[in-house]
Amino acid sequence: VLLENGTFKMWYAGNAAFDAFKAEIGLAFSTDGSEWKKSIENPVLKRTPGTLEDTVSSPCILGNSMTGYHMWYGGGDNRGTCQIGHATSSNGLDWIRQGPALTSNPQTWESTCIGNPRVVFDGTTYRMWYIGGSYGPNTFRTWHVGLGTSTDGVNWTRYGGNPVLKLDRPGFLTALNSLGQQMNIGTSQTVLQAGSAMRGAVLSNL
Repeated sequence: VLLENGTFKMWYAGNAAFDAFKAEIGLAFSTDGSEWKKSIENPVLKRTPGTLEDTVSSPCILGNSMTGYHMWYGGGDNRGTCQIGHATSSNGLDWIRQGPALTSNPQTWESTCIGNPRVVFDGTTYRMWYIGGSYGPNTFRTWHVGLGTSTDGVNWTRYGGNPVLKLDRPGFLTALNSLGQQMNIGTSQTVLQAGSAMRGAVLSNL
């Protein structure tokens, strides 16, 4: 959610009940953060059938109406292969895809799917936390959290110490499947992560 000139703007993913894995991204407005009105232009970012954007979800937006907006989002196909896309817009409604920001990394912990990007910008460097996972007989839905950095929001470099948050013992983060928002606290970043097993907050200076 962004707040501009007294108006909250929220980009979100939605889908029809009969098409749960074919989501698209919409925009809603609010003056109080409680009551929202959906844009008549929705969806503002449509899925592209037959591609790795057969479904698009988990939007993360930075920017404003003066300098323009960046959106990073998750995209995937019906086989469970996922990537993180990037789009730009001058008004938050009309988006131009810029291609994938990050794709899955073969033969690693994120070999099949990455998504749910959450990005912060400190004035010099963009930092993106995201989830990644592998599918297989013994690794189905094994999710970890990775970090990427960029100076322009377009070209990303994975952190050499990835994953920065991973499954470590039974019963703890064993169903990690999404990330919440990041907040700046002094020189640290707070990554709020939510899974079906538990919720938690993790502090990091990365």
